[in-house]
Amino acid sequence: MKRMSLGIIFVTVLFGASGCGSPAIVESDIIAGDWSGMWTETFQGDMGTFPVTVTLNRNDTVLGGSATAVGHDYTIAGTLTGADFNATLTMVGNPGYWIDVLGTVTGDSMTGTWADNDPPLTHLAGTYSMTR
Repeated sequence: MKRMSLGIIFVTVLFGASGCGSPAIVESDIIAGDWSGMWTETFQGDMGTFPVTVTLNRNDTVLGGSATAVGHDYTIAGTLTGADFNATLTMVGNPGYWIDVLGTVTGDSMTGTWADNDPPLTHLAGTYSMTR
């Protein structure tokens, strides 16, 4: 009887700890990952579109990550509330320049608006659409 009890314990620990059925969906997957898409400048007329790549990570409601746009690298800091987020992209090497971003995530799509802080030259703003 002792051998059978030890065998049951071993099987329970080995297989029972991982659970049965399909794995749970991790909520952080709503925004974490690699994204790419096009940003369009619309504030001063149609200035065109440009490609952007983003890598996001999340710790609870705090967002972090990095982005590349128009040959510049940025760090990302922001917050997530449900499927909505706001973030600031700060240019690496020029912390006086940043882009504020608002958006919503729906599955593997992200859409929203952006605006930079580039005074006194030209203030740029627009919309974007990205996919994961």
